[in-house]
Amino acid sequence: MHVKPIYTEHMDVELEYPTLTKLTGNSRKPSVEGKWLATTTESDNAYVVAKIQYLSKPFAQADVSEDQTTGYVCGCDGHYFHYAKNSIEPEGECKHVQAVRRKNRETKPEGQATL
Repeated sequence: MHVKPIYTEHMDVELEYPTLTKLTGNSRKPSVEGKWLATTTESDNAYVVAKIQYLSKPFAQADVSEDQTTGYVCGCDGHYFHYAKNSIEPEGECKHVQAVRRKNRETKPEGQATL
């Protein structure tokens, strides 16, 4: 599987994921921190994977500095039907999310210690 970052600084691109819509509707204040394109070797398909930051509680109940958390969402059918369809928060990892997380671990900034 190949993973490449998507740079949209000079483009007006809005991602629509059911998970982002649910988090917004529940006052969780989601924001997209990064986007990647995950392509598979077994087909011609490619999927957008996004890392999102959001509040673990509704905004009115949250301590904005302590209740921040992150998760990943993917545009593939597998991620939607297995994880996003019945959940408010990003849960589970399809193979595309796993590839992005693996790639991000491989490309950590120089000098960053490994735990």
